[in-house]
Amino acid sequence: MLWKHKTNSDGHSPIYLRIYAGGKTKYKSLSVYIHERHWNEGQRRVRKSHRQHAQINTRITERLAEAEGAVLDRQREGKPVRPRHVKRALSEADGGATQENFLAYGEKVARRLQRNEQISTARLYRAVLRKLRDATGKQALPFEEVTPQLLRDYEAYCIEERGNARTTTAQNLSIIRAILYRAIRDGHARQEDNPFFHFEIRKGTPERDTLTLSQLRALEQENLEEGSRLSRARCYFLFSLYAAGARFRDIALMKRRNVTKEAGSWRVAYHMSKTGAPRNVQLVPPAQKIVRRFMEERR
Repeated sequence: MLWKHKTNSDGHSPIYLRIYAGGKTKYKSLSVYIHERHWNEGQRRVRKSHRQHAQINTRITERLAEAEGAVLDRQREGKPVRPRHVKRALSEADGGATQENFLAYGEKVARRLQRNEQISTARLYRAVLRKLRDATGKQALPFEEVTPQLLRDYEAYCIEERGNARTTTAQNLSIIRAILYRAIRDGHARQEDNPFFHFEIRKGTPERDTLTLSQLRALEQENLEEGSRLSRARCYFLFSLYAAGARFRDIALMKRRNVTKEAGSWRVAYHMSKTGAPRNVQLVPPAQKIVRRFMEERR
């Protein structure tokens, strides 16, 4: 089937094999993208208008045959047929492991985040995975070993041995849960074995240190060398503060067109890089001063 809802920037959509058995469905990517106009929905094949139609259609036929073979193998052995079994057999035919391990799968998720330019999130995922290796003493962790007891041991390790706060530990466990839930959707782990059914992430109250008004004024008045890294860092921090908490990445990506002046009122409009949500903030005089400074520098 052609997944039109996953069309990329070039207008091409991926072809997936739909695996249905026992009232459940899984999907296996064929790692092929084509334009919708080349897809024959009735025959579920690529039209001759595509220059590689023969090769792609052959691959579809081969994958279907492998899936049917996996079903027959399970039936001959007297075992129940589930979509995850068929998908796993197809992955093995691709040279994949019979059982993906949690740590290796987590690294794949981190790489995917990095490719999507979610650099800080990818870095955080890798830090959690390193800590999990340290806590378990293992470089490979099968999914069936991710149990409620392991989660309790990891929680104790973070708090007692690493000195992490409750909020940091809860964030770590939430990342482990996110990786596991993605693995369940991909067919690498079973929902019925989900350890989070029997483990609750306990969230503490974060301790936030905030600047007092006198500290903020002292920061504004501190004599720093003009154009130095410290001076620029102060500008970024203060602008973030005065622009309703804009993230550094959003500030770094701002252009002259993001700032407008209408009827004496300065505003900054942008889309948050993390969520894509639009923001339109009226700038207070200290923020306007910072904007004017950078505009003058770039003339």
